Amino acid sequence: MLTRGLSPAAVLSKTLAAAILLVGLCGPLVAQEGPESQSGARSPALARVFDAWKARQDRIKSFYFVWNLRVVLPKGYEFPNARVLAGVRKGDVTLDKDKDVDFTVAQSEWSGEGLDRLRSDFSECVYSVAAGWKETGRFRVTQDGILNSRLHVPTRSGEAPTIAIWRKVAIKHPSNAGSSGDYLLEDLEIDLTPLRLALRPSSPASDWSPENCRVVSEDALVGNLRCIKLQMRKVDHSEQCWVDPKRDYSVVRWERRQNELAPLDFAIDAQQGPDHEWLPERWSWRLSAGPASRAASFEATVTRRMVNKKLPDATFAADYPSGTQVYDASVDLPIYDSDDRFVDRDNQPGMLPTDEARATLNAIADAWLKRQATVKRLKYTWHAEHLRDRINTLCIDGEKVMKELKTPAGAVPSPQSLEFDRVPDPRRGWPIHQMKTVFDGVTTRSLSFSDDPQSPGGVLDIMAGSLLLHGGFPIDHLILVFRPFDARFKDDSKVAELRDPARFRVRKQKGRIGNVACVVIETEPGRGTLLSYWLDPARDYLPLREHRMEDGEDRERVDFSYRADPTCGWALAGWTHANAGDSGSLWVPWTDTIIEFTVNQPIPASDFQIDPPPNVKVQDRRINRRAARQKAREAASNAHNAE
Repeated sequence: MLTRGLSPAAVLSKTLAAAILLVGLCGPLVAQEGPESQSGARSPALARVFDAWKARQDRIKSFYFVWNLRVVLPKGYEFPNARVLAGVRKGDVTLDKDKDVDFTVAQSEWSGEGLDRLRSDFSECVYSVAAGWKETGRFRVTQDGILNSRLHVPTRSGEAPTIAIWRKVAIKHPSNAGSSGDYLLEDLEIDLTPLRLALRPSSPASDWSPENCRVVSEDALVGNLRCIKLQMRKVDHSEQCWVDPKRDYSVVRWERRQNELAPLDFAIDAQQGPDHEWLPERWSWRLSAGPASRAASFEATVTRRMVNKKLPDATFAADYPSGTQVYDASVDLPIYDSDDRFVDRDNQPGMLPTDEARATLNAIADAWLKRQATVKRLKYTWHAEHLRDRINTLCIDGEKVMKELKTPAGAVPSPQSLEFDRVPDPRRGWPIHQMKTVFDGVTTRSLSFSDDPQSPGGVLDIMAGSLLLHGGFPIDHLILVFRPFDARFKDDSKVAELRDPARFRVRKQKGRIGNVACVVIETEPGRGTLLSYWLDPARDYLPLREHRMEDGEDRERVDFSYRADPTCGWALAGWTHANAGDSGSLWVPWTDTIIEFTVNQPIPASDFQIDPPPNVKVQDRRINRRAARQKAREAASNAHNAE
């Protein structure tokens, strides 16, 4: 299910609303250490710790924890720029300069059942000098097996709740480019770590295992407690924890160091409850804005805990209130098993054998080549509401190509009004609000206009070949339908690859969209990325859906719509595009609508012409002024080496 979403700026602002930035933590405890013990799985002390952790994890089949977080901020405190913390936001203001700020974030919750059913609920808060800290919404993040969801319910009237729903499984060769699910909890709920180490220490989010850590000391003091100190190192960070053998090997202090950031340093008070389990009852840490400044303090206190009690049936459901804007990236086909795509392709579960797949792929390639040859001319104009009502046009007439974007003058923001680029970064350039690019078969010319004061008359780029037709303009969906093998738009547009079962796989099971049973083909264009195309065999394999997964996780989907047309059979009417961004945020869902099109009709010659203003800045990239200097340097270097 997919509904219209928020504007990109609103979505970004809501994503940032969960941020409090961390730098410089000062731990309240100082540990004294003894000599280093054996490291890795050879250490008996390490084995005792992990055996105790596993035994507790196995005993606690289900749990429910509620805690309050008290925050005390010194007067005039300014949050430093770094990591984030559980839904608390500093905004763009400095705290009260005359008095300390003391507030409590009420009722954060964490629930779990087994190892793959988890739920986290927490508030979103924002500060103003006039009103102090105020709750602006609630987040709920769930994991139910491979299905994940992220619900945000604002408290402000007029703002609709949003939810993203996606699937995630482990894959053998991830790209390590970031993911959702626990990514949100890891970054936004720093105070969740003490519970995670106590209740689910072997979860992927915890990262702790006997293979990646070592015993630093078997006699490290934390106050008057004699502890086992462990260290775990990863590529981008390291963690240490102090374990008390007398409290069932509970973690009583935890520290995390990451690159240039100052360490997180938690004191954890584990207590034995009526359930006889030693679990965190309180944890605290401090945050200093600078070496000479007073530190902010944070203290979490558990107000309720339940262990091995029956949880409500709907605890982990991806449900949502009426009126919620929904992006459901989970589709109808079964997800890959962890090793599904890495076994022998002829025997791969869920996929057609090679010979059957080749016949299907050949039929698809033939149909796409026929459509590409039949549609010799086309002109499509569409409305992109999510890009400030931008109007886009694509024209193709044999070798000639034109693409154009125009943003209405009233919808073009001045640099001062941009929310995140008040002073645009010159390395990134200024936002372009009008551009026309023309390829005549040999040379590409592109005239663009922005608010850049250095180029008031616009910029004209000239380049040999068709490289300027690649990317930077939302024409990919039209190209997929009408020019899938046209190398002018994409370097890897090769019909031979589509015919190759080693590059594309065909699912045995049909994918159903409405009453259409689609052929589903899949390919892996890069490490950790999986693309699937849902094609209608009754309409010459028109693409009805493009679906992308990253690192075993649903990330993006485009759904195409068509209307009957006597000139080409079926004309593209528009597409709906949405994705679940990092941490499951509902990210720029939009529908682009075709407002005018012609197929195989004459196109005015003026569409393929550019008439630049007299004061345009010309950048002729066909003239390689560096080439001569480069050749001279190479010649001098070769002569030197020859000596």
